[in-house]
Amino acid sequence: AQVVYVQGAPPPGAQVVYVQAGGPPTPAAAQPVAAPGQKVTVTEKVEYQYVPAVCQTPVPAPLPPSGEPLPWEIEDKKREEKLEAARAAAKRHEESKARSKAKTGLFSKVAAVASDVGHAVTVETKGLALSATDTYATKMEKWAGARFRERIVSQVNGVVPASDKLLGEFDGNAISAGQSLVGAAYVSSTFLSFWGQFNDLKTVPGKSIKRPVRFALPLVSVASIQKGIAQSSANKLAAPIINICPPGAPGTPDAVQVYTTDGRLHLFYAFAQYSDFYNVLDHAWRQALPGGVPPLAAAATAGGDEKKEEAAAAKAEE
Repeated sequence: AQVVYVQGAPPPGAQVVYVQAGGPPTPAAAQPVAAPGQKVTVTEKVEYQYVPAVCQTPVPAPLPPSGEPLPWEIEDKKREEKLEAARAAAKRHEESKARSKAKTGLFSKVAAVASDVGHAVTVETKGLALSATDTYATKMEKWAGARFRERIVSQVNGVVPASDKLLGEFDGNAISAGQSLVGAAYVSSTFLSFWGQFNDLKTVPGKSIKRPVRFALPLVSVASIQKGIAQSSANKLAAPIINICPPGAPGTPDAVQVYTTDGRLHLFYAFAQYSDFYNVLDHAWRQALPGGVPPLAAAATAGGDEKKEEAAAAKAEE
């Protein structure tokens, strides 16, 4: 067994936890609370560190900016189309009422019906106008915003500011140390964050325990964002393999590769709203970079330096 680690000192009470050798990576900032083989009691959830892949290739050039309309632009367009249709219907009914009045000199039954219908359409128009306050942004703030603050802002050691505007919440998966994390990605004005869980099958033999993992990537640290395709691994317990999908290549992209300037590769896949996730992320990234996309040489050099250091360390151990 290994030393058991938890975030901070363990509070009193709780369940017995055993950690088997070869378990998931422990967080760098965690505190040891037991010697190898010793049982400990904890009440808080054991949270593990996110471990991205090391970039093994040169960072690919960024793709052209996404030209697709953003989710809130699509929503605004649909709302405006509904308002225009309601206004046109109200106008037609008012014109019908005026023609009927001019013909008979008084309100006929037809005019009365037209008046009622026109009133109903006017009410519908007002209702649609009022619903304009229930925009994509307010929905994000009311529903997804609460989860964003609970899962990310209040948990990632104050890295993500509370003032960061949430642009989208997208259910999907990320990969950490070769394992799938099932959860949600949060794209805000200056960060790409993720909250997820993985099935820990090693801590307690014969039992699956959901372990939380969360991380936040500053958008200014992103060197390139690429579309990819997820392919199932031969090992059913392992995460899929994510291959890059260049423009014009066969296949339908269903994954996202995010290269950062520290030489790391962050992998995301299985998003029900894949197009929206990629589109919002691409726009947010470009908006966060006042000088345009960052130089790729920095990212490639960072990755190369880390690989040289790792190779040197491995050689020293031999």
